Amino acid sequence: MKGKGITFTYNDTNYECDLTSVVLLKDAGDSATTDSTLTFCDVGSAQATGDVWKMNITAIQSGDYTAEKALHQLLWDLAGTGGEMDFVFAPYGNADPSQDQPHYTGTVLVPAGGFPDVGGDAGENTWTFDYEFVVKDDEVKRVGTSGTPYSVKATK
Repeated sequence: MKGKGITFTYNDTNYECDLTSVVLLKDAGDSATTDSTLTFCDVGSAQATGDVWKMNITAIQSGDYTAEKALHQLLWDLAGTGGEMDFVFAPYGNADPSQDQPHYTGTVLVPAGGFPDVGGDAGENTWTFDYEFVVKDDEVKRVGTSGTPYSVKATK
């Protein structure tokens, strides 16, 4: 795999140039990311087990506030009320998905009040920030050669 190929899209603007690290993972949810009310349809599901899809990123801090503002600034704005961002993750760096080099797609949530960090160590040329997203509806789609997504829900 190559270390390139993530795209966040918000209002038709891509934010891959702000990112330095991306990890898509299935992880245990906390009380803020899981619903404690279960129905009979939820038994045995990710909602019942508490596992959720998450995306952890590291990105450059930037206060650029242009029409296509920096990802840090966009997250800051979205955290005021909460919002969503679509993503396409191509871990092989390929433009078109294939069966052996798929793309992963979904939507991440920016929670209200989930402001990104500001600051860093003295002497650093560029400060970065870490951010953890929860994937909306706990669904990541794996897109291969056919272009038809294969949905994967988180389960233990």
